Amino acid sequence: MRRRISELASKVWTRVRRDGLYVASKYYVRASLHGAHYLIYDNRWDRLESCRTSGAVTPVASDVVGEAGSLDKARYQAMARLPLIWALEALELDYSQFGFVDYGSGRGRLILTAARFPFREVIGVEFSRPLHEEACANIRSYPQEYLACTDIASVHDNALEFDLPDGDWVAFFFNPFAEEVLQRVAQRIVDSRRGSSRNSPGKASVRSRFLAGSPASTSS
Repeated sequence: MRRRISELASKVWTRVRRDGLYVASKYYVRASLHGAHYLIYDNRWDRLESCRTSGAVTPVASDVVGEAGSLDKARYQAMARLPLIWALEALELDYSQFGFVDYGSGRGRLILTAARFPFREVIGVEFSRPLHEEACANIRSYPQEYLACTDIASVHDNALEFDLPDGDWVAFFFNPFAEEVLQRVAQRIVDSRRGSSRNSPGKASVRSRFLAGSPASTSS
């Protein structure tokens, strides 16, 4: 016990010296809140998964499809579930008219969370084969009584090559890749929607809403 306390104190002191007291304090407050959220809420839902979605994984190049990019920036760590639930509730959509897609879906935590809403369908896009296979296992074994949408799929594809199917979609990103890749993926989505609009005039548009404290914006 003394050794663990000593190691923890050393880590805290190292971070304080490196980042300063204010930044280090913010980090440990966030870490404490995340840990509390897991114990109070996420732990219960993790037990329903055949492959637990908690924990962090850095993909290796041999496991990914398409352009690997900088894998040190593609580390998988699942987002807490409640913020996604709050964000989806805030949209006030007719969910049945929309699909939900999670870019960088990992082991499938957030697509299974989104499927607790009655979306038309739910898709996760993951370029790491091991994470994709774990997501498929979670989808197959997840208790149906907790799902309002049962059309759920994990797609093993690179976000830079994935084509969003026709229809209206809620696209979700939880820091899945570097800014340059995010911009390219976002542009691919915009281009595909505009192409759909040319094929079906007046029926396609691109709308974006930022729910993490940034002002909402809409473009078409």
